[in-house]
Amino acid sequence: MKALCFLGTGKYQAVTYTWVDTDGNAKSYSTELFPEAVYHIFEPSMVYVFVTKEAKERYLPKLQERLKDKLYPVDIPDGKSEGQLWEIFEKCADIVKDGDEIILDITHAFRSLPLIVFTVAMYLRQTKNVTVKHIVYGAFEARDENNCAPIFDLTAMVDLLDWINGVNAFVNYAAAEIFAEKLVHTQKKLRMGGGTISSELPTHLQEIGKKLRTLSLNLHMNRPIEVMKDANDLLSMLGRAQAELQTWAKPFAAIAKTLSKEISELAYAEAEKLTKQNLEKQLAIIAYCIRKNLIIQALTLARELAINCLFFSCGMKDRWLKQREREEIEKLINSYAQEQREESQKDGRIEPSCPDELKASLGRIWKDISTVRNDIAHCGMRESPIRADTAVEKAKGIYDELRRLLDHISE
Repeated sequence: MKALCFLGTGKYQAVTYTWVDTDGNAKSYSTELFPEAVYHIFEPSMVYVFVTKEAKERYLPKLQERLKDKLYPVDIPDGKSEGQLWEIFEKCADIVKDGDEIILDITHAFRSLPLIVFTVAMYLRQTKNVTVKHIVYGAFEARDENNCAPIFDLTAMVDLLDWINGVNAFVNYAAAEIFAEKLVHTQKKLRMGGGTISSELPTHLQEIGKKLRTLSLNLHMNRPIEVMKDANDLLSMLGRAQAELQTWAKPFAAIAKTLSKEISELAYAEAEKLTKQNLEKQLAIIAYCIRKNLIIQALTLARELAINCLFFSCGMKDRWLKQREREEIEKLINSYAQEQREESQKDGRIEPSCPDELKASLGRIWKDISTVRNDIAHCGMRESPIRADTAVEKAKGIYDELRRLLDHISE
């Protein structure tokens, strides 16, 4: 385990720094230089201390005398420009190797260095599989009448950044893995703490996490029926867990209301029953996928929604999930797109009663979907592939066409 510490140029005074761990055990050490307390309290294998030229001249000799070969000084600039800040960032990152455990100490860090420390912590966790054991701050200003100062554990701030990443992933890409992991881990950690189970500890966080993961997976795997069910279940779970979220998962609770509003657009309890509301929910899922930049999913769902609209309009609501019938309806719509059908094609096939206006609308939409979807499905392997940004715009146009189609379909 490595400790990354800083030395400034302040007038440091001796104080007894005290650390209390999660089990209530306390450790103390008296010194005016906090990196020394870090070494004796947390027992890292090496203390890396980052020093400017002035700090090096003022305090480093004293610290070297006390920690000897356990101290490794790292020269850094004053941090007075963006370039110097990047240099400090790179020196912090270079010290740490893959799989290291680290303690970050910001007690004597000056100006913007604490922000750099937090940034380094997130960067190392993502790129080098580093475990941030603690981010500590020796609160000299909070010392008591006995000249004892607490050591604050700020590691929860890194945890908060994880939640922020979770918000970003879900809000922008419908990716719920970070949320799911945080919620499941939070409940397990709390309920296993001390080997006892308390009725006051959370009981709903884990189920919300798992349901979020399932909803996200079904969105990415084009399972609209399951998405409607998952969203409906999740709304109920979020309603039951409001108090728990406020107590045990505040970062998630802060966006729970927004999340509920968003997924309510997708929720439908009778997802396997073909109704006008079901069609509307399918269209809402397409809009949701477009907003999250899941264009392949949106186009694939648009194709199936076109088929479902014909099932619904022609009174075949009880047959919409039968594979053979779907194949026949697909061929039928394809013929609308081709604007011609030979008499031999009709023999033995489903031939629902369908208004000519609906046939024409479905034919136009089917053409548009097929053009973009086939280009994407074949990975643009053709002489004149559709540009990716053009495909996005075409997906939005197809959504608008489906919206107009549904507006003219009545229950």
